[in-house]
Amino acid sequence: MGLNPDRVALYGYAHVPWMPKRQTIIPQEALPPTRARFLMSERAKVILQSQRMALRLQRIPDACGLTFRDIRMIVRQP
Repeated sequence: MGLNPDRVALYGYAHVPWMPKRQTIIPQEALPPTRARFLMSERAKVILQSQRMALRLQRIPDACGLTFRDIRMIVRQP
């Protein structure tokens, strides 16, 4: 049985140890440098595009419907 998703979530890790304190146990030097993070993102993009997936920007309303926020979604192209 193969998987055939119509959307995928892809997240980059944000190291902000001053917010969630549990991140303080991860030493800064254990994290990949900015260039490596960029290359991982580009590699993911190539893999997803080879599977006919594309990045789409969607504007969604907040809970009250008064303001909007933009989200990026990776969706399968027709």
